[in-house]
Amino acid sequence: MLPKRHLTLSFFASIPGGDHLTAQSYAQTVIGAYNSAGGIGNKFGGGSGDDVISGGYGNYIDGAVSVSTIGGGDSLTANSFAQTVMGYNNIVSPTPAFTQGTSHFYATGGPQDEPLVIVGNGNNGNNPSNAIEVSYDGHITVFDQNKNTHVGSAAPVRTPIFGATYNDNTIVAWGDISPVGFPAQPTVNSDFGVQSVLETFPGVYLVKLWTNLPDGGGTKNLTFGSVTVTVNDDTPSSDSVGVCGYATASHFTTVGLNTLFTVRTYTGSLSSSDCHPRELPFFFKVTGR
Repeated sequence: MLPKRHLTLSFFASIPGGDHLTAQSYAQTVIGAYNSAGGIGNKFGGGSGDDVISGGYGNYIDGAVSVSTIGGGDSLTANSFAQTVMGYNNIVSPTPAFTQGTSHFYATGGPQDEPLVIVGNGNNGNNPSNAIEVSYDGHITVFDQNKNTHVGSAAPVRTPIFGATYNDNTIVAWGDISPVGFPAQPTVNSDFGVQSVLETFPGVYLVKLWTNLPDGGGTKNLTFGSVTVTVNDDTPSSDSVGVCGYATASHFTTVGLNTLFTVRTYTGSLSSSDCHPRELPFFFKVTGR
């Protein structure tokens, strides 16, 4: 067993071994070096609401929370109910609000967005970062960015790993849009990450996205990425698309906290090859960066 030096124990607490350890509440377990668990240690359902630090160095569980776990690692902090933290030098949520009994069902900007599981990968205490977060509501946030792969790009060249997920190469928004006759505004039949679609001229649509940063950090402004737009050509009774039906999309622009881009749909009559803007239903998807 490791020597026990500078130890502080509370009722039924356990420090099997290590150096400069503190267990300040009922039935807590602390192992490692320079670790501290200051949680309240309440009982739930007949068991004990234990905070556990099972190894590592310089780890800390906030005294205001309970049943949190740090399984090991370096300079980690857990500060929310039943939170599990792994790795090293994690980002700590500035406003933990999830408490026992809070419903995990989705509410915009609510405590459900707080991380239940954190894998930290910060360079040091002054430069914390997270590799992955799993929220109380169940969404997973991956923080790695692969950026540009082609040789000669401004960013360092990284070859993507098959099957891996990067937060700058996932689908962040999509929509199924149907016009109803300008100047009436189009119908958003179904969407993901779309705040509004405004038809500014027949066949010209301004799409405003709505995608939040992790942990309630505001709205993500996309600067580079890919928009794919496809005309919906399933009208059964007439040839609404004609001989040259297609759609185009612009680059992203940002206005305040919003990312916008323009979609244009074009068609021409069967008797003419002249394409011109015209209202057509369309689908789009956005891969963000």
